Amino acid sequence: MPRRSRRKPPAGTTTDTTSAAMQTGQRLDHWLWCARLTKTRNEAVRLITSGAVRINRARTEKPATRLRIGDVITLIRHERLYICRVLGFHPRRVSPRDVATLREEL
Repeated sequence: MPRRSRRKPPAGTTTDTTSAAMQTGQRLDHWLWCARLTKTRNEAVRLITSGAVRINRARTEKPATRLRIGDVITLIRHERLYICRVLGFHPRRVSPRDVATLREEL
């Protein structure tokens, strides 16, 4: 197995979670998983492709749709309606007590 390089990142780059990639948004399926609205990303993909997810009242069937801060997500899961506003992004799944940093229940 090849070894990973231990080189330092080039000057001027950042590894902070507020990097440019996070500021431009996050994939819908990844955000649903990180915000603990689904247990797995596969479950998120299934919900999205079945048409059970809306972004700002518009139905989407593409898991790669980019979210922005302030978007309103409407989701039907296990016969329950979830409506929440996107407050932030995170590269990994957050703990249940930190969910409030990613979404606001409406």
